[in-house]
Amino acid sequence: NSIIMIHRCLVLLFVALLPQSSRGHFFWAETDQMDNHVDVTFSEKAGVPDKVISIMEGRVTKVIYITEPTNIVDVNVALNEDKTVLEGDLPQSEGGPAMVAGYLDFGPFMNFKDLEYSFGAQIYRSEADYDEFFVPLLQKSDKPLIVMRNCGGNKGTSYQFAVGGFPQEGTLGVCIYQKGGFEIGCGDFHSHQLEEDMETTSVVGRALRRGNVPKNLSIEISPAVLEEIQQGDNNYTNPTIFYAIANKTIADEASTDVSIAFASTSVYFGGPCKQ
Repeated sequence: NSIIMIHRCLVLLFVALLPQSSRGHFFWAETDQMDNHVDVTFSEKAGVPDKVISIMEGRVTKVIYITEPTNIVDVNVALNEDKTVLEGDLPQSEGGPAMVAGYLDFGPFMNFKDLEYSFGAQIYRSEADYDEFFVPLLQKSDKPLIVMRNCGGNKGTSYQFAVGGFPQEGTLGVCIYQKGGFEIGCGDFHSHQLEEDMETTSVVGRALRRGNVPKNLSIEISPAVLEEIQQGDNNYTNPTIFYAIANKTIADEASTDVSIAFASTSVYFGGPCKQ
């Protein structure tokens, strides 16, 4: 599978280039079940605390809490006592859906012109929130962003997501993990798939584009993986936190500069959709 190879190559690339303590790590965010606290980890396995995040101290000091496109609150985050997680307290819920989002433009690093990280956690109140709240947020984003439906369609064998803020050119890789790093499934999506049913507008000052009508995409999983999830052999818990992470390598043919953009999100996954 090409996306698995791309992901492994990216990990190997980071193994070669990043400091020994931070090899193959990515940002992941999640809220607690009461939706009043956020944890951000920087680790190879999705959502697993790791002391490597201490190297990001001072670079990621806040996330934003979004309940409406125009209602955005800054949330301070700081290292916990064990120095394994960035954490912060969220505003009191108003009863509707919300998105917790963070961003780090790492800037030039080694042979890369830029490393760009976006990470988020979705707070659902109903299954309808995906179409009515989260997907519309993509239309407002000028940074890479991914959102995931909190339930599985097609008899529980597929997982739906939408992306925004990535450049249209090239292949987008997406993987879905259970918290702890168990791989649910991966897929790669080419530019013609992302462009379908979309209009694009340039974002001033950035080499990124965003879709006015984001296209819903999905990843199919094998019956064997589904059975393993259902049997609980992979420490599957209820409720279960799933993470989706997207990445795209961005090559500038004129300058030969290469950048990489990552975006991740988390949801408390509720199983087959009821609606």
